[in-house]
Amino acid sequence: MAYFVQPHIIITFWARRQGEQRSNCKSYLTCRHLFFRIKKNIQMKNILSTSIMFLLLNHCFSQSLNLEWVTLINTNKSQITGSELREDNKLLIRGFYQDYIEINGDTVISESDEKQDSYLLELSEEGKIDWAQRFELTSGEVYNRISSFNNHIYNHGWLLSYPVTSDAIEIHEIPINSKDTLFTFPGGDSDFDGNGNLYISGAIRDSFDFDPGPNSETQVAIKGDAYVAKYSNTRNLIWVKSFLGLGWESGWRVEVDNASNVIMASRLTDSIDIDPSIVGYELPNGEGQSNSFFIVKLSSEGDLLWYEGLDCNNRVQINDIATDENNNVFITGSFVGRLNYTINGVRDSLISINADSSFPKEDAFVAKLSSEGEFEWVNHIGGTDDVYGIEVKVDHLGNVFNIGSYYDTLYIKSSIDSIFVSNGFSDSYLSICDNSGNAIFSNTYGGSGFDWARNIHLDDSLNFYLISGFSDEIDIDFGVGEFKINPGGSGSSFVGKYRYCLPNIIEEPYNGIDDDCNTLTLDDDLDQDGFLLANDCDDNNSNINPDQTEEPYNGIDDD
Repeated sequence: MAYFVQPHIIITFWARRQGEQRSNCKSYLTCRHLFFRIKKNIQMKNILSTSIMFLLLNHCFSQSLNLEWVTLINTNKSQITGSELREDNKLLIRGFYQDYIEINGDTVISESDEKQDSYLLELSEEGKIDWAQRFELTSGEVYNRISSFNNHIYNHGWLLSYPVTSDAIEIHEIPINSKDTLFTFPGGDSDFDGNGNLYISGAIRDSFDFDPGPNSETQVAIKGDAYVAKYSNTRNLIWVKSFLGLGWESGWRVEVDNASNVIMASRLTDSIDIDPSIVGYELPNGEGQSNSFFIVKLSSEGDLLWYEGLDCNNRVQINDIATDENNNVFITGSFVGRLNYTINGVRDSLISINADSSFPKEDAFVAKLSSEGEFEWVNHIGGTDDVYGIEVKVDHLGNVFNIGSYYDTLYIKSSIDSIFVSNGFSDSYLSICDNSGNAIFSNTYGGSGFDWARNIHLDDSLNFYLISGFSDEIDIDFGVGEFKINPGGSGSSFVGKYRYCLPNIIEEPYNGIDDDCNTLTLDDDLDQDGFLLANDCDDNNSNINPDQTEEPYNGIDDD
């Protein structure tokens, strides 16, 4: 007798029953282990018909996002403003709060001023709290970025330098238009190369001396000019480049690629002189004021390699930059109106969905530029209301992860599941495409309240870390199953670690991972006896003569 049930219900039920409890979150089994557990523990012919089994396997083989753990950060009037995944896969999280900070219900900071203070905390690879530090705010809070290298953490905000005692980690502040006795720069973003050299981008007004030592390296701005500065690992100035424009420019984001080249994205409000070797202004400001960005790439010596413009007839914003292992450049952001760019020498554009309405709304985009600065593709993410592209990251296999937030209804171009309706005031989305811009996966999460994506980070073991704010009960399982969390204050955030496998990933044997989400692709269990040892010689016991050669696929104990 066959019981005709939905395949995803079987998957969810079995994973829930067999999943391991971690940090109040049940981990889902990969489809591969799920298949073998079902095969081993129940008689398939008595429960599932052949057709249902086929559907079950097809569901498994597409893609998989498995929630490993989730950590809740609860407080009053809180907002995460920046985070960083360190080399040891520990997470640094930066934000502001009022009254207290709780991690999974445990108070880690129990005091604040009458208004708001700032905090910095570190989570272990398992999502546990390592340490938390309070900073007293005296001048208000600004949007903060954070970067780190070894035992140095760099924040961007109006704060004083403060030591973290537990792990001897030094915090060096880079205030925005403020003063710091230790290391003071008008910096908006920063990144490191593999040697620990520090790159800072930002904007200068009037003039600024970039040399922290006894020498002077003063740059003079026309109005407000963008810059990139490089400092050694001992924080001595190596070089600084500023870009003179007729308007107000600002180095918004900076990223260092594998060759130690630096890429900066800057706002552009008027014509600008990017190449000092050419007389005049190379890059005019598109179709009007306050509506353009430019991207510039400099070598590790500060030489200009290329620049590219991105303009719009209304407004555009680049919110994030990422690079892949081949030094291609990826950007995400938002625009209203007609977004203009050039692909293969041909002028092209995106038009936001509500461009012609009386009150046009923001649409999001994610784009790829080659290592030589040529646009290769631009993907459109629009909606019936505002959509914001917030961050983009690229894994070591070239898959592109993009997160953002939206109101009302969301449309993701070239996605199989392309239309999503918000559950409440605002929801957030995750979109994954391959290196050519082809859609692999897209889904959303959110509840009845205000939900806002903050950051996403990727490690080299096919995990991503999602950081988001939320205000009401939400399901954060991306449709795999159901795992709901609830806020614990007026300003709640969650950090979730997800294991992923995608159909475009090539299977790597003996790594303990079902890389391609396909149980039929041989992985660690090459002889298909249910044990992951490469050379076990007993199909019923992996501990018997594990060093003997087993003849694969015959299902018998050869020795």
